[in-house]
Amino acid sequence: MDIILFVGIFIVVLVTLQALFLLVRSRYNPEVVRLKREIDALSAAHNGAAGVDIVKKKTLSQIPWLNEILVNLQAPTIRSLEHLRQQADVRQPLGFFILLSVVAAVSVFWLVFLLSRSSLAAFVAAVPVAFMPWVYLTYRKNRRLRDFERQLPDALDMIARALKAGHALTGGFQMVAMEFADPARAEFRKALDEINFGVSYEEALRNMTGRFDSPDLKFFVLSVIIQRQSGGNLAEILEKIGSLIRERFKLLGKVRALTGEARISALILSVLPFAIAAVIFFLNRAYIETLFKEPVGLIMVGAAAVMMVLGILVMRRMITIEV
Repeated sequence: MDIILFVGIFIVVLVTLQALFLLVRSRYNPEVVRLKREIDALSAAHNGAAGVDIVKKKTLSQIPWLNEILVNLQAPTIRSLEHLRQQADVRQPLGFFILLSVVAAVSVFWLVFLLSRSSLAAFVAAVPVAFMPWVYLTYRKNRRLRDFERQLPDALDMIARALKAGHALTGGFQMVAMEFADPARAEFRKALDEINFGVSYEEALRNMTGRFDSPDLKFFVLSVIIQRQSGGNLAEILEKIGSLIRERFKLLGKVRALTGEARISALILSVLPFAIAAVIFFLNRAYIETLFKEPVGLIMVGAAAVMMVLGILVMRRMITIEV
């Protein structure tokens, strides 16, 4: 009897866990999420009872007063940050990251000030925190760019095969949008949608280069524009560009392997002073507070910060090899 009860409980638990697994998988599957997002974007009900508005509105924040300020503020910095957000491909508007930066910096400033009673130490701790959202966006932008560049040679080969089979260039774009994963799928789909809505090939492709700072993509765009103006075998050109990109990736891999030791050493040398300062602060707080209370200590901290910045720039220049 106990064995039957144990087996029954085991089966019930197993079935419950399996159901939960399938539920989570169906809800958070990237393909399902992508399809739901596309259905919501194409659904008229998603746009509310007011109907579909074909005018493209520039929204930089969900907060009305902040959005009005950012839209009316014609500053190059705001345009650069918005361009960075678009390249990072995040859902949150620019105002979200601006408020996040301000709130995080103010919170860290007051927390460090209450602990150390030093405004200089609080300011030094708050400045890096203020840049963390933008560091995150830069990281997402670079990661998305790397993913796109890895997909680009295969995408060019698929477009070249579509051209050889007799399809138009838009047919090759549609095949890439159907067969590839993001970000190549999303970007070629955007270009295809722009072309279908009446935008010229040249403008749609140039808009794609604006979303990615990729020299390989610029080679592709310039090749298509020149071919449409002067003629030529576009399929052969795309195959040669794809082969050239693959060879460049091979050379880049060799360079990264040769500079791996130097990059790790530069990272350790850059992080080590801050790690040691944090350890001393927790082990002997009075010892390190002298640097932030005495005039000579402040001069030493300033000189050390300048030398560290110069050292980091020099090490970065030494280990960065353009391929």
